[in-house]
Amino acid sequence: MNKYFMLSVTTLTFTSQLLMGMPNALAQRPSILVSSVRSEGRPRIGQKHRSSGNFTTSSVPNGYRYFCWRVTSPGVANINNIRFKIKRDKSVWTDPTEFRNIGHGSKTAMKRKRSLYIADPTGAYDRYGNPESFVVYVYACN
Repeated sequence: MNKYFMLSVTTLTFTSQLLMGMPNALAQRPSILVSSVRSEGRPRIGQKHRSSGNFTTSSVPNGYRYFCWRVTSPGVANINNIRFKIKRDKSVWTDPTEFRNIGHGSKTAMKRKRSLYIADPTGAYDRYGNPESFVVYVYACN
């Protein structure tokens, strides 16, 4: 095959995908960072569940349907072992759980909320078994 033929086929395929409304990597919106928060590897002193400060997911532009969750920590032995809940801070009532079993690579429905926090983390240990802090990044994605 010559280069012109390959370019024509690629262009034709891309154009037909756009016309038919099929997803294409070039036509999708990129993920955008919505929020980030640092969490302890266990609940804070004096707290039953809370391991982080509050963060918000309320300022997400239109056109996104999901949250993609990323976790980083230089000290954690295996980042994929970290799991946690997302709770919403309520001043009087019990704090409701918004998301469960979240970890690195999780994808959830989008919920625009304020006063969220990390709760009940598990698996955030260094190689000696000591609790280690981690950072959670929340991205709007499709």
